[in-house]
Amino acid sequence: PLGRFTLQLETRTRASLDISMTNTLGQKIYRQNVPGFIGRFTQAINPGKIAPGIYYLQVVHDKKRYIRKIIVVE
Repeated sequence: PLGRFTLQLETRTRASLDISMTNTLGQKIYRQNVPGFIGRFTQAINPGKIAPGIYYLQVVHDKKRYIRKIIVVE
């Protein structure tokens, strides 16, 4: 299946925005960096064709780290 979804977030400080997605083995299957980001971010994240399973989406901005579990089903 295609693992496409939309990521939305809002920041009030200017800092590098680092978005990554890893599988349960810790292998990165998606990465994007947006330098000096501030404001609203809305973007389709498309890591491509990925197997069903559990993945982790990590967003790092201004020394803050947010991690969400994503479950991909068939």
